[in-house]
Amino acid sequence: MTGLDYSYVREPEYDAGRFVQSEKMVTSIESTIDKLWDIWDQRDDMVQDALSELEDFYRRRKRIFYDTDMITENQEESVRLCEDCLGYKTISSTAQRGYGILNNAYCISIPRNALALHAKPTP
Repeated sequence: MTGLDYSYVREPEYDAGRFVQSEKMVTSIESTIDKLWDIWDQRDDMVQDALSELEDFYRRRKRIFYDTDMITENQEESVRLCEDCLGYKTISSTAQRGYGILNNAYCISIPRNALALHAKPTP
């Protein structure tokens, strides 16, 4: 619809007077925006602080219940944090349907071209 003139389009039953914000609401919105800009300005430092607490790995555990198939899954994700490479991600999973057999899976995700970044250039 790029280039089409839609200046004649009107919203039915639109009354601009019904959508007036109070001064208190405007002040609250402006205050929230200022706080968000402060966070944005400090984002790099905040990321470094968070990463320094994690050391080499970021880990999280999730418990997932698939109610359509009555399967309970437990996952642990680990992300290798590395300043010199792209890192990698592993997922260790166990799942069980009801009181059935416990199934296990272990997945490793290595980013595409992860090794190419460390390859020595050919002369």
